[in-house]
Amino acid sequence: MSVHSVILVTSADDSTLSIQMAARAGILCTKHWKNLVQQETPDKYLPAYLLELLAIECQRTEAPDVFVDAKFRSILRRIADPNLMIDFADHPCCRYSPDELEQGLTQRRQAPSVADPGNPTNDMARPRAHRIDWEFWREQANACLRQINSGD
Repeated sequence: MSVHSVILVTSADDSTLSIQMAARAGILCTKHWKNLVQQETPDKYLPAYLLELLAIECQRTEAPDVFVDAKFRSILRRIADPNLMIDFADHPCCRYSPDELEQGLTQRRQAPSVADPGNPTNDMARPRAHRIDWEFWREQANACLRQINSGD
């Protein structure tokens, strides 16, 4: 357990812990889904760190939810979005000047794009650099969402 987790556990109320546990479980569900897909198609790559960044964005932009399935669906919707653009310029761990941020963000203005909060010039969703077949993963995410929504 990291120091952050220990501090969180000792200072957060039950609802905050429930929301954070649901977010963590949502990430784990998404990684499990990715691994199931990759068992059938091992050449299709999707970085785990990218999934974690998508989950962070869901936490930052959506209403808090304690249901794991809601977190999982939210992450899948991000994967399925052909216009995915996520920047962490306002994130506390981003320590770059406005000029550096602008330079990094203008270098990556084609969707899908997910900035690395530690280095906003690094696009974690760049298909060529990270060998991500976005069309394949969008199809897989949409298929999974359809299956969830139909109750199968």
